[in-house]
Amino acid sequence: MKSLAGLRIGVTAARKAEEQIGMLERRGARVLRAPSVEYVRLDADPALRSATDSVLGLAAPTVVITTGMGLRGWLDAAGEWGLRTELTELLGSARILVRGPKAAGAVREIGLRERYTPESETDAELLAHLLAEGVDGAEIVLQSHGEPLPALTDPLRAAGARVTELLPYRWQVPGDTAPMRDLFELACSGELGAVTFTSAPAAQALLQVCGPAELASALRGVLVACVGPVTAKPLLDRGIELAMPARARTAALVNLVTEELGH
Repeated sequence: MKSLAGLRIGVTAARKAEEQIGMLERRGARVLRAPSVEYVRLDADPALRSATDSVLGLAAPTVVITTGMGLRGWLDAAGEWGLRTELTELLGSARILVRGPKAAGAVREIGLRERYTPESETDAELLAHLLAEGVDGAEIVLQSHGEPLPALTDPLRAAGARVTELLPYRWQVPGDTAPMRDLFELACSGELGAVTFTSAPAAQALLQVCGPAELASALRGVLVACVGPVTAKPLLDRGIELAMPARARTAALVNLVTEELGH
């Protein structure tokens, strides 16, 4: 296996970063942990409670789960309201579609199975599948991830679906942005070999804090490694060159960095 000894690598993940950091450090890298996003649960949000109450009145809807954390957060919120059993039963009667393996894992944790997962693990392929099936008159429940998803909801509604969107958590820039700015400075000075991204919100937050043009300039000559196309989109939209593994997995992301930069 190639070594990453002597290389500085920035990790922007806020959740479950330890596994990635451990793999990088075992290969010799010096890791700068710069969590670029934090998630806030919305248990007390009246909009989430109202949408949940509406969903519980549906008969066998199509439920789209975009993230494992979102489903778990929704179930936890329902538990706070004394509605977890009712929500689980509703999901059991639903046709469940998931965006990727983490969402599928959360579905299976409650003893259910998904009906469909897009091969690309993207919202676009998920939407195409739904539209190809035909959604006119369908009841669709969409669990969004960190912010509303008009790119999904608008086309579905235009095609005749009745869509209920739920937001169990939102993302925000961390209160302490010093690690993000440290990462930016290392990139500007040419001391950063690579930076990894495992979520689109982390990419959006770093762009927001550092400035899109400034970040794009700083990352020239840095390996920007994204776990998959959903994560990569905010950076690609800004013209930032990047690399992605063939499979959207943390281990594959670390292997990509190792193959590109190792010696």
